[in-house]
Amino acid sequence: MRQNSGLAHCVHHDIHWEYCYNYQKRVEFIKENKPKEEQELRLKLFKLLPNKLVPGRESAEWKACIKTGKSYNKALQSRIMAWEAFNKATDDYNEALNAYYEAWDAYFSKYTEELQILHNKMFPDCPWDGESIF
Repeated sequence: MRQNSGLAHCVHHDIHWEYCYNYQKRVEFIKENKPKEEQELRLKLFKLLPNKLVPGRESAEWKACIKTGKSYNKALQSRIMAWEAFNKATDDYNEALNAYYEAWDAYFSKYTEELQILHNKMFPDCPWDGESIF
């Protein structure tokens, strides 16, 4: 089985060495989201270090990096899912709001006169000036 995670060089442009949780997904992300003029260099430098070459791979420090990194990655995935759900909810909200405004504009433009007659009868002292009651 081919190694897909581990200590990696230049996972991100501003961090020299870090743990990579999914090498293939990161490659796909670079190809899909990073500027074309950066991709060749990013992919050239982004490499997994074979596990057998990781210095101190049996050390408590390295094991702590792996353990806490897994927790971090799990939280990151939850955050990404939450962000995607937020974006979807925002899109749904904006679509519903736009539909509401269109429906309201159609209704109000058709019944403006009737609404004004009702308004004058029901609220003769209303200070509404077309923009505010104040």
